[in-house]
Formats: sequence, C-alpha cells, structure tokens
Amino acid sequence: MRFHFVYENDLPPLGHVELKWHASASTRKLMLKRLRVQPALLTYPSNLSTERILKLLPEIPLYLYLKGLQESPVRNPILDGYRTRKHVIHIEQRKSIKTITSQFTSDHGICLFVPENQAIDSYRVQRIAYEYLFQFLQEEAYSLLRPYVAKCAQTLGLSYSKIKIGMPALKWGSCSSAGSLNFSAFAMLLPDEYLQYLVLHELTHLTHLNHSTAFWTLLSEYLDRDARVVEEAFNQYSSHSLPIPELF
Repeated sequence: MRFHFVYENDLPPLGHVELKWHASASTRKLMLKRLRVQPALLTYPSNLSTERILKLLPEIPLYLYLKGLQESPVRNPILDGYRTRKHVIHIEQRKSIKTITSQFTSDHGICLFVPENQAIDSYRVQRIAYEYLFQFLQEEAYSLLRPYVAKCAQTLGLSYSKIKIGMPALKWGSCSSAGSLNFSAFAMLLPDEYLQYLVLHELTHLTHLNHSTAFWTLLSEYLDRDARVVEEAFNQYSSHSLPIPELF
C-alpha cells in the first residue's frame, strides 16, 4: 500500500466546520449526525441553497459544539512518538516554516514539521496527524489483520467470500449473509485480546448471523471461555476509548 502526503491546504478554510454533505429529496430540514471517526454527516433538502444552509447551521447545537472543537485545543491529541503496531508519528515544531509539512521516516513513520507559532494540539495539526494515523492503520489492517483472519478461519474450518477494510463510524466489524467480513481500520488500535475477540465474533457469524443462544455457545467454544463475559468487557471498550484525538 502506498501512503500519500497530506497538506494543510487539503483542510477546510479556517472558521469552517468540516462536514460530509448529503443532499436528500425526502428531508425537509437540516439533519446533523455525529460520527466518531469521520466528519459529521449533514443531510439537507436538495432544493436548499448553500447560502441558506450556511445561515441555518449555527442554529443547530451539534454544529456549534463541533465548531468549538475546531477552535479549542484538541482533547486526547496525537503527540510526538505516537505508535501503532508498526508505525510511529513524530511531530516537531520549527521556526523556519510557515505551513505544516510532512516527511516519511526510516522507522516506518511520518514526521510532521509544525510552525513554531502553531500549537501541536491545534485542530489543523491534529487533523493532518489523524489522516496519517488512518493510513497507517489501514495498511496494518491489510498486512496484519487480513492474514490473521485467514489463519483463524482455516484453523476453525470456516470459509468467507472476502474481507473489506473501511472506516465505519459505529461498528468495529460485521459479517454479511454472503460471507463478506468487514472491519474498521481503527480496530487495529484495539488491545490484542479485544482484536482477537472481534475476529472470532465475526467469524462465528459465518455460521450464525444473529446473536442467538447457538451463536454464543459456538463463540464460547472458539474462545474457550464464556463469550458473553468477554462481550461485556469488549463493549466497555467503546470507540471513545480509542487513543485518537477528538476531532469530530
């Protein structure tokens, strides 16, 4: 997988809240839905002008909250030396530069060079660091998670049609009726024990698509322990427990 550079001019202009826009002929008002690992989704009437939308947005409490996030120091920021399973993010302030620049490093990571007058925990710095984090997690999901899933499936005598790696906002993973396994790249930030549980959970759905008693019995066999107990602990490790900056 090839990594791509992220530039500060890729971000929205200062003062603009980053949103995903979706026109809908069936809605009559603005609807804003917060997504944990992506910009909030704005659904708006397809006949509404951009000018009118921008006037109405400040009336939505969630919009004002998101605007506050972009104007304040980021909570839980990525700092110098942030490590994933295979990569590292360096952040270094420099006097001689005027914009955020990036350079790939020999330790399978990236170094962000930040103007000295720009705080490391500012939204724009963290937004760029976050983009590199996602690229690294996506690469790790392909190079580490996919082979691990294949190995587990082979050991259990199971077969699936394909594996997809994405950026879902609310789910760690899923399994379709066609045997397609889907995993969030952010699952690579889960501790090993929870990543193993996630994989075995989705593999169990190849046999039982619902969460029936038979599902939990089979998953417990795969885990060699009570799956419901592990599920309870797993659910407590929500997406809000992830070591990622609160940008959205």
